[in-house]
Amino acid sequence: DQTRAALLRLTDYPGSPYDGIIYEYVDPTTGGPVMPTMSFRCQMLRPGERTRAHRKTASTVYCVLDGEGRTQVEGATFEWKRNDVFTVPGWLWHQHSNASGEPAFLYSVTDEPTMRKLGLFREEGRTDDGKVLEIAA
Repeated sequence: DQTRAALLRLTDYPGSPYDGIIYEYVDPTTGGPVMPTMSFRCQMLRPGERTRAHRKTASTVYCVLDGEGRTQVEGATFEWKRNDVFTVPGWLWHQHSNASGEPAFLYSVTDEPTMRKLGLFREEGRTDDGKVLEIAA
């Protein structure tokens, strides 16, 4: 409930073109991930929001907390609703969309901290015209 309220307060914030509004749970003593090898996040896709395609070397597992939408992974479309679980393996192009009139909330767990510590993390994104940009290396 607290996370949902915090995300809803950011509804008018531009957010990320690749993730919408995303909140990462952090260790308050370090400011880093809660676990040394995994990151836990919650993101909100506003009504009608569609993120741009991006890919990263980290893998992510998602659980739909609320709402309905779809995720495209390498051209395959996966429809989702509350309590569905799906995964996006590393280095696959993906994007999320919320076609409903209500916000959608996705909880996720990713191995991004591990990939960063090993020096293997990379992220690329596509612009609206399809150009590929390096987001993180």
